[in-house]
Amino acid sequence: MKKMNCEKLSLNERLNILKMILYFDESGLKLSDIAGTMEIPKADVRKDLEIMSEELKKDGIKLIYENYKGYKLTGNKGDLLVKRVGIIENIIRELKETGDFFNSEDSGTWHSEEYFYGYIKYENLEITRDFLELIGKELELEIHQENYNRVFSYILMLINFEELYDNKEELLTRNFLFHTPEYLAVERILGKLFKENDRKESPKKAKLLLITDLIMGINISGLKDDIFYKWINEEAVTEGIIDKVSDMINLNLREDKILITGFIDNLKFSIYRIKNDIQIINSVFKDLILNKDKNIEIVKKAVEETEKEFKINFTEYELAAMAYLVRASIKRTKRNNIKKVLLICGLGYGSSKILEESLKENYELDIVDVIPYYLADDLIPAYKEVDFILSTIEIHRQFEVSYGIPIIKINPVMQKEDFEKLAEYGIEKNKTSVSLKKLISIIENNTEIKDRHKLIDSLKNEFEDRIINDIQKTGYTLKKLLKKENVKFIDEAENWKEAIFQSGDLLVSNKKVTSEYVQEMIELVEKHGPYIVLEEGIAMPHAGISENVLETGISLLVVNEKVSLPEGRNANIFLSFAAKNKNDNIDIMNDLFELITKYEFIDKVSKMKNYSQLETYLEEIIK
Repeated sequence: MKKMNCEKLSLNERLNILKMILYFDESGLKLSDIAGTMEIPKADVRKDLEIMSEELKKDGIKLIYENYKGYKLTGNKGDLLVKRVGIIENIIRELKETGDFFNSEDSGTWHSEEYFYGYIKYENLEITRDFLELIGKELELEIHQENYNRVFSYILMLINFEELYDNKEELLTRNFLFHTPEYLAVERILGKLFKENDRKESPKKAKLLLITDLIMGINISGLKDDIFYKWINEEAVTEGIIDKVSDMINLNLREDKILITGFIDNLKFSIYRIKNDIQIINSVFKDLILNKDKNIEIVKKAVEETEKEFKINFTEYELAAMAYLVRASIKRTKRNNIKKVLLICGLGYGSSKILEESLKENYELDIVDVIPYYLADDLIPAYKEVDFILSTIEIHRQFEVSYGIPIIKINPVMQKEDFEKLAEYGIEKNKTSVSLKKLISIIENNTEIKDRHKLIDSLKNEFEDRIINDIQKTGYTLKKLLKKENVKFIDEAENWKEAIFQSGDLLVSNKKVTSEYVQEMIELVEKHGPYIVLEEGIAMPHAGISENVLETGISLLVVNEKVSLPEGRNANIFLSFAAKNKNDNIDIMNDLFELITKYEFIDKVSKMKNYSQLETYLEEIIK
C-alpha cells in the first residue's frame, strides 16, 4: 500500500480503513504500521480507534489489544458477520455512486476504497456478479433490487476470504443441505466460474453450504430489509426465542449453551423440513404432543415473531422438538450436577421409547436429545458438552477420542449388566422415583378428587422423570390386540426371514397389513441389521407407518428353537406389529416394556406351547 496524505482523508474514510483491517485482517491492526502508512501520528490513530470502539460497543463488539498482534475485535460470531457484510455493502454503495465499482485501474489519486481493493480480489467481484446472474436464472431466484447489494456483499465475502467461516461448525449446522437441488446448482455454477478464472482450488464445502442457506432463505421469504441479517445470524434469532421463553417461565435459560446450540443446529433444518413437507418421526416428541406438554404452547408463543419474519408456520412436531430442548434445559437449570446424556437408538421409534422410559425410571439424567443411529456420525459433534453417549448400537469410537465423551452401549430393555456398566462410569441408580399409582391411591384415601385426569396430568408435569407412570394396567394393550388368530407356536423356522414372514403373515391373514409390509420388515433387517432384537430372545419386526398398514395390530410367533439373526443375535419370540398411528405404537411399547422388565415376559412366553397359556399369563397380570 502506497503512502497517503491524511489531509485528503475524511474521518469517515479513516474509520473505513480501520474497519477493513480489523474485520478482515486476521493478523490484527498494528498501530505503528497503519500510522506509518497514513503518515499521521500514532496518537491520531488512537483517537480514531477510540471513536470506533464506542461505536462497536453498541453492537456488542469489543476492541482489544494483544501483545505482538495489535488490535483485534471480539464478539458474537453472528454480530461480527453482520458487521462484515455491512462494511462491504457500504463501500460498494460508495463505489457505485462514483462509478468506480468495476474499474480496477489506478486513478492516480488515493481514496479509502483502495484499502477495499487491497483486501478484495477484483476477480472475486466478477465471479460474484456472474454467479448471481446464473443462479438467478437457473433457480428462478427473485432478489429484490433494494436487497441486491446486501446479497452481493455476503456472497463476495464468502468467496473472497477463504479462512472466514470455513469450519466444521458451518458444515455441521447446515449439512442437511447437501445433495439438495439448490446446493448442487451452487456447487456446479461456482465451480465452473472458479475454473474459468483459473482458480486452482475448488469452492470449499462450508462456503457452498452458507451460500445455499442464503438462497433457501431468499426462496422462502425474500429476506427483505433487516430480515436478511436475521437469516444469516441465526444466533440472534435463537437468543430472541430463548429470551421470550425465559420471560414466560420466569426462569433464565439464556446461559444454557446446550439449549442455544440445539436451537441453532435445528432452526434452519426445521424450516427446510417445513418448506419441503418433510415430517420428523420421533416417539419422544409425539409423547409431548399427546400429553399436551406445557412447553409446546410456550415455544409456540415464543416463535410467533420468527414465523412472521420468515413467512413459515412451525408444525406441531417441530414445536415439540423445540419444546423437548426447552424441557431439558429447565431441568438442567433447576438441578445441578445432573449428568447430560445423548441417546442414540436403532431404526424406528420403538427402541428409543423403551430405553428412554427405562432410563427415566432408574436414573436422574438430563437426556439432552434422542437421535437415530443413521444420523449419529453427522450429529454427534454438535453435542460436545454432554457427559455420556448412550447407544443401543455400536458407534464409531473416533468421537470418544476426538471429544473425550464416553460411549456406552446398552440394551433397549436394560439388564443387570447395563446397570453395572453405567455404575462403572459413576452413573448411580435413582432412589427417589415415585409410583404414580400409589401416589393417586394415597390422595384418594385422604381427600375427594374432583378431576382425576387433571390431577394425573398435573402430577406428571410437576414431578416429570421422578415419577413412574404405572396407572394403566400392565398387559391390557397386548391382551386386547393379541387374539388367538394372531398367535402361533412352531417348533422351528428355517431362518430369520422365515420367522419374520410367518409372524408377518399372521398380520396379513387378519387384514392388518399388506404383503408389502411384511417384505419391508425383512428388507429393513437386511439393510440395517438386527435392530429388531430388543434383547436376547425377543425380536420386534416392524416397518414404518404407511399405506401398507390397514389397521393397528400385533402378532406373536413363538419358535421352540431360537432363530439366528445377523451379527450373532438370537430370538425365539417374534412380536411383529403395525401401527396405524404413532399413538397406538406408544401404547404397545409402554405395555411391552412393563411386561419385559417386571413380569418375566421373555422367559415365560418362550416356554409357552399354546394360546391358553398366554391368555392366563396376561389375565393374572391384569388382575
